[in-house]
Amino acid sequence: MPQRAPALAASISAALTLGLAACSSVSPSVPRPTPTSTAAADKPIAALRDSLLTWADLQPLLAEAAGAAALEEAILDRVLETRLRDASIAIPADARDVERESLALALQSDADLSPDQVQTQIDRLRRARGLGPTRFDALLLRNARLRALVRTATPTDITPTPDQLAQEQQIANGDRYRVRVFFNASQVICSQVRDEVLSANGPTTPQLLSSRFADAAVRLSTDPSSRAGGLIDAVSAADPAVPEAIRQSLATLQPGDLSPVLVTGRGFGLVLMEARTPAARQLTAEQVDQRVRSRLERLAMERLARECVTTSGLSVLDPSLAWSWENR
Repeated sequence: MPQRAPALAASISAALTLGLAACSSVSPSVPRPTPTSTAAADKPIAALRDSLLTWADLQPLLAEAAGAAALEEAILDRVLETRLRDASIAIPADARDVERESLALALQSDADLSPDQVQTQIDRLRRARGLGPTRFDALLLRNARLRALVRTATPTDITPTPDQLAQEQQIANGDRYRVRVFFNASQVICSQVRDEVLSANGPTTPQLLSSRFADAAVRLSTDPSSRAGGLIDAVSAADPAVPEAIRQSLATLQPGDLSPVLVTGRGFGLVLMEARTPAARQLTAEQVDQRVRSRLERLAMERLARECVTTSGLSVLDPSLAWSWENR
């Protein structure tokens, strides 16, 4: 079931992966490439017991393995540089530091983490995505460039409407629900699962219902949450990412209740209500406004990055790189 990510994951995704998902790649920008001389290509880069490896040995392998991602990065960097120059927009010398600080502050605020915890989370994701010092700095610069362009070119796209602010206010400050969900294209299967969950020879406890539901979700649910027994935590009834039938059921179910079979855009579903809790903390109107602006800005930056890549007029000349690009 689509849902708004927890604060920590959302903040990391929003601030750290902009330059990645923006153009369907998985790595940040790299510096503009320069022609590799024969001497540099033949320079040893690793030694075995009885031989040496050079960049020339690795080039076709690297091109096939990760060339498409690197090419997207180089394209985006080149196009952004040109657009900034044409628009007479200058990126401050401390742009990377500003982006790095903004990321840390967002994580501290949204997920209520200490500075040490924030840095641990960032380091963990950087390792998972292979973002070393050079590539991470390049990502921060890419974000700064994209941000400067969207703020200048499309300010209305990143200005929240009253409806957006009202909806975010409900999501941020309203009740949260811990539920288990089950989805399947078959109404018959959903009905059978509901009967199995409710059937009991003796008293039916909330724990027993939850256990039965989780088992059925693992076996038969088509939702990604099936791996966790259908468990979805911190759902908001105001979140438009949640199917309407599910959101409506949240308002009527009490902890321990199992919904009837629901009709959704993906077939049929069930919801088991486990708990209802108030928001951990109440956001101010200013904080809500900033959250919505940040999300709108991120979406605008992603659109711009995709447009930069798709309109670049690219022609791939290297055979190994062409294979990677065509099969990305």
